[in-house]
Amino acid sequence: MRTLLLLCLVVPIFAQPQSQPLPPTKAIGDEASNGKAKESDRSSADWWMVRLTGTIAFISFVQAIVFGLQARRLKQTIEKMDAIAGQQSQDVQASKAEGTRAAQAMERISASMASNVESVRESVGISRDIADTLVSKTAVT
Repeated sequence: MRTLLLLCLVVPIFAQPQSQPLPPTKAIGDEASNGKAKESDRSSADWWMVRLTGTIAFISFVQAIVFGLQARRLKQTIEKMDAIAGQQSQDVQASKAEGTRAAQAMERISASMASNVESVRESVGISRDIADTLVSKTAVT
């Protein structure tokens, strides 16, 4: 029984079909229009891809310009900072010189004040001697 079933399945596969032309059907026309629709869809998708690629290229170009502007401004900023640093270095040197001059002036002032203190001590000592002499003269009388 299995062999018979197997033969029934194999024989039609190897049998030569009779060649008869098939009448044209509506399905063939539909396939042609489907092919055009698919081609149209593909063409539309291709155009969208072209537009998207163009948009990406334009955005990349704009970003490149902006990057160039930023690089130029950064370079200008660095050059300005170098100029400011040079001027600041000169200012620091001038400040150091002024501080040194002020310190030397304060040393001279302190030496002068020490001299004045000695002078005042001598003056107070003389005044004390005079006062003691006057007190002793008045006490004797």
